[in-house]
Amino acid sequence: MHATATHNREFLRNEPSGFYCEVCREPLVPVRVYDRFEFAFGCSAGHVVALDQLFADQRGALRTSCETLIATWEKSVRQLSEGVQVAERHGSQDLAQRLRRRIATLEEKVRLFRQTFLSDGGPL
Repeated sequence: MHATATHNREFLRNEPSGFYCEVCREPLVPVRVYDRFEFAFGCSAGHVVALDQLFADQRGALRTSCETLIATWEKSVRQLSEGVQVAERHGSQDLAQRLRRRIATLEEKVRLFRQTFLSDGGPL
């Protein structure tokens, strides 16, 4: 998983990666390694993570974000569905129809996100 910097690595401090250390949350920068086939990133605390582990960590974070977003959209669908019922009880068919369209849009987003990001064959 995460290692501490060793003698065969040199931190490249002026090249931010946009990633953050899973241990201490410090920015990760590329680490110059003397094995030309090895790629790694490290933080100012000295934690080093290999490129494949970094991708695995980011993949997990992306999956969690997608699951959270889907849960939020599904909650909105439930609330909008209740709104449809209230609008229909009060004779506001136009509002009920607009809410149904919004529900359909959110349901399609949920379907696409699940299919794209959370399916077994997806990028996550």
